[in-house]
Amino acid sequence: MKYFILLVACILFGADFEPATPASYQPTKLQVLPLPSSTPLYATARIWDRDLTFVKPFEIIELGGIADLLGKDLRDFKKVVAYEWSAGFYKDEINPLTTWAKKHPQALLYDKPNKEGAYFYDMCNEVLMQKRFSYLLEQKRNLGIVGYFFDWANEEFLHEKEFAKYQERFKKKHSHGSYTKCLQRFFQKLRDAGLLVITNQAYRNENLLESVDYDMCESYMTQVDNTSAMTNIEGTLSLIPTTTFAPLDEVFDYFKTFSQLKKKYHFKQMIYLNYAAPIFEAKGDLLVAKKPRDIIYYNYALAKLGGFYSYTEVPFNHELEKDPLYFIDLGKPLEKMQQRDGIYWRLFQNGFVIVAPSLTKPLYLRIKVSGLIDVKEQISLQAKDGWTAFALKPIYYNFENRYLPQAKVFLYADKVLHK
Repeated sequence: MKYFILLVACILFGADFEPATPASYQPTKLQVLPLPSSTPLYATARIWDRDLTFVKPFEIIELGGIADLLGKDLRDFKKVVAYEWSAGFYKDEINPLTTWAKKHPQALLYDKPNKEGAYFYDMCNEVLMQKRFSYLLEQKRNLGIVGYFFDWANEEFLHEKEFAKYQERFKKKHSHGSYTKCLQRFFQKLRDAGLLVITNQAYRNENLLESVDYDMCESYMTQVDNTSAMTNIEGTLSLIPTTTFAPLDEVFDYFKTFSQLKKKYHFKQMIYLNYAAPIFEAKGDLLVAKKPRDIIYYNYALAKLGGFYSYTEVPFNHELEKDPLYFIDLGKPLEKMQQRDGIYWRLFQNGFVIVAPSLTKPLYLRIKVSGLIDVKEQISLQAKDGWTAFALKPIYYNFENRYLPQAKVFLYADKVLHK
């Protein structure tokens, strides 16, 4: 109780942190202790991956499409969703639904595929809606999954220049119809049948959020671009990928938008799916790819600042995205995001996250708690005179000659020691 009162007082007076001296920072190696843990919300993987042990404890896991999951034993996973392209299908996809759709062109916006080989559903065709609903429900039962992740889950693609003829065709077929309303009815029909519905960017047509469980945004914090340079990466000649960071003002604007939408439509959570390139180190004539741990921490902590969830994929090598960070239990938030002098933080019941996006010099701070655990560095920090000092040190990425954002997760020591 004494600790809780002290922490609340700290929050109320807006004095979470104070400057500290380097001498007050006294780290010691963390002894083997069970850190507070919880079940993380969401991860992606591929059913054919060599080792799926890491993702099995996640609450929800997307492992591929229906065809990928056929005949696979999914009983060791908590909840599996299958990938489903909301807008249509490709010509080489063969299943009862696509075969039927090709024979019934009224179910499509055009009876021929586009230059990429894609057919597009007419989501306001009632017969198609029922056929698709029945097919997805049947596959849900056959596969033992709980629902679907719907990509392209909005009508925005119809407003792009390259899809102008599809929009015209839709308007001719449904002069007073709404693609969004039909898509929403379809999602609601699935949910009413007990299926979990996760969408990608349904928020772009926000009424869709009334009929989904979770929405997702991709690459809104970090994404991967390939440079024009090609080199030997671990024995394979490859273009060198790099991580790009979204401007923070854009990230925070989306925080406000998504928070308002969550209050309005009461969907469960906005999932941030981010992408990162490996960290490269030169060894002789080749590059070695290492886990982009600092970027994983950055996305995790940044999402926590806004009250959201982030999972970071490393497309170059998915083994490099596995990190125990996701299982840390910070508890419920005790305040909204705070910021001072370009440093952002948020306090939780069991600890706090802190992000320094532009750090180029060491920063020493202290907080009035009886000890901390630095999760990233795996060190213990002792209190002195009731205050515990911690350090934020710059991360210089030699290969790219730039600084990376610093982000850390701290646990209150008494939450660990007396767990």
